[in-house]
Amino acid sequence: LHMPIQVRADLEMLRLLSSMTSLSTLSLALEIPHNASPDFRGFPNLRNIDVIDNVPAATVRKFLTTLTTGKLDTAGFVHLPNIGWSPEQLRATCEILVERSPDLKEIHLDLSVPQLDALDTVLAPLTRLRSLHEAKLEFRSGSPITITDAFFQTLATPWPHINSLRLYANTVDGLVSAATLAAFATMCLALR
Repeated sequence: LHMPIQVRADLEMLRLLSSMTSLSTLSLALEIPHNASPDFRGFPNLRNIDVIDNVPAATVRKFLTTLTTGKLDTAGFVHLPNIGWSPEQLRATCEILVERSPDLKEIHLDLSVPQLDALDTVLAPLTRLRSLHEAKLEFRSGSPITITDAFFQTLATPWPHINSLRLYANTVDGLVSAATLAAFATMCLALR
């Protein structure tokens, strides 16, 4: 189900969608009031989720708590730059995503994180995704994002099945050496 961006799913719509046993793909924008908490679980056969548009991190985390599937293969969070997430919000969202979907195979993050300066600490929870095959990590920040050899080395070991990695930052500080990229490719034999 691909809902138009103009239709924002509130708690009542999510409750209805969560009971649909045949729902396997869902693309939607969310609107959960700040003071509301979901009191249901569902989406028993959901395999693919894309949360689109300008959605606060807290809203995404509330939505993730409604998932009982454990079968999620693909998760995408794509936001226009109007609402920025803090590094702490990004890390907390990654924590809940990994907790709810430990066997995730694909992740796509395209976010504005204005104060993001280093990726290693905020993305650390994603290293627990041992079944990850594809990662698209795109960040817009107001300050340079440090990308280092150490960051790539921490990704290679937990992601042995990765076949596609796209990392984009609009402003980059640091340099990844050719030796580290070669070592990453050696450890991740499925890379295309």
